[in-house]
Order: sequence, then structure tokens, then C-alpha cells
Amino acid sequence: MDQIGVQINRYGFAGHTHVPGVFASPDVAGQQWEFITPQECSGYYRFDGRKTIVNVGAVGQPRDGNWRASYVLVDGWDVIFRRVEYDVDATVQKIYAIPELDNFLGDRLREGQ
Repeated sequence: MDQIGVQINRYGFAGHTHVPGVFASPDVAGQQWEFITPQECSGYYRFDGRKTIVNVGAVGQPRDGNWRASYVLVDGWDVIFRRVEYDVDATVQKIYAIPELDNFLGDRLREGQ
């Protein structure tokens, strides 16, 4: 994270990252960046002055066990993680209908993995 962290001034956002959460820089030099899942912060994170990278998750192909689309809202200093349901079965069927795509791409939508 240190290599990515030097590229941002204070706050950064990444999308299509599959696993939502927050990376916060350490308070003390030499420590590791902290990763905070939406569950660990009850879906709410407040910027606290540390360098922070917010992984907003993904609309499809999640990797955190939750099939719903993931996004965040930012309101001033607050980041609010949100999930929204969509017609996953219709999406899976569309994937199955494309011969060039492996069926596992649709199957994993239901599993969130």
C-alpha cells in the first residue's frame, strides 16, 4: 500500500475492486496500512486526516460473499457503504447465453465470490 499511498495527497477512491472497504495509512511510521471492512465500521467511515483509499467494491463479480452491487456515498467527511439488489438471475442468464464466456462467471454472481 505504501507505493500506492504516495500517489495520493489525502484521499483516493478505487472502483471495480471487488472487495469494498477502507485502507487507512498508519499513525506510526513502519506500521502496516489498516484495512477496515464495511462490516467492521457498520457501513460508515469518517475521514480522520490519515491518507485513505476507499474501495467502493463492484457492481458485478463481488468477492466478499455478498452478491448485491456495492457502492459508496460521500457526504463531507463521511463515507457510507451501500448495497443494492438487482436481477442477478437475468444477468446470469445473459452470461450463459454468450458462448465465449465461461458459465462460472455467472455462477459466481450468485455466490458473491
